[in-house]
Amino acid sequence: MPAATAGTSSAPDPCSYASYAATPSNPYTGQAPDTGTKTYDQGRPPPAGETYESGYWVGSYCPGAAPTYTWVRNGTPGVPGAPAAPVLADPQQLAVDLRSTTAVTTPALNINPYLVTPDGRRATMKNAYTWFWVDVASWSAVTPRIDAGPVWVEATITPVSLVIEPNDGTTPTKTCSGPGTPIGEGVPMSQPSPTCSVAFAAQTYGGTWPMTVHVVYSVTWTGFDGTQAVGGTLADITSPAVAYPIAVLTAKPELVDPNLPPSK
Repeated sequence: MPAATAGTSSAPDPCSYASYAATPSNPYTGQAPDTGTKTYDQGRPPPAGETYESGYWVGSYCPGAAPTYTWVRNGTPGVPGAPAAPVLADPQQLAVDLRSTTAVTTPALNINPYLVTPDGRRATMKNAYTWFWVDVASWSAVTPRIDAGPVWVEATITPVSLVIEPNDGTTPTKTCSGPGTPIGEGVPMSQPSPTCSVAFAAQTYGGTWPMTVHVVYSVTWTGFDGTQAVGGTLADITSPAVAYPIAVLTAKPELVDPNLPPSK
């Protein structure tokens, strides 16, 4: 086939050309002026040092000569029949898309003490340490992935913080690193959790506080941009807040700390 050089020729080119993807095995139809339409199996591997994504075979069909095939790298200018270089997806944008389309959840919350009042409200005690935790099995990362031709991205979306909002107008928000710690048997209400507990400072007087909980997830990603490995970090994701209405009471005889052994 003619060399891929700039410039013009005064004589018309008698040959015709067709490009073929370098797939493992695929029949294509090429047009040759001297023989009419013929089918050529272009199931040939790319040359050494090339990949199926890096270029194309270009077939040259000239009168009185056997067809020849030349490997052309994507985007090579001036080659008859060579397709333009494909426009590859932006891996950073793919990562952003993954982040925005992946739903994260707020796992079920364990609370202790979590008493029941005679009128059916769930309750804890004023100025006692209320422990919060999420079961470890529910505290796990998700790894969504997207592929766009040779470009791919995989995100790792990991729960990192458990956030308790007492919403009583007095007790501050509590941000806990990790899923919290399950309370052990016999732990008194005067003992704080090593990782996640709140001492409610405001009593409810017959109602409940609209306590909520949500989880903060970190987002990292890795991938391939068509030529090299890439990766990065994106902004955190916050899960939807879940309400846990809770009454805050002062000590009363009918309410017993379930973590203390019965008196003898």
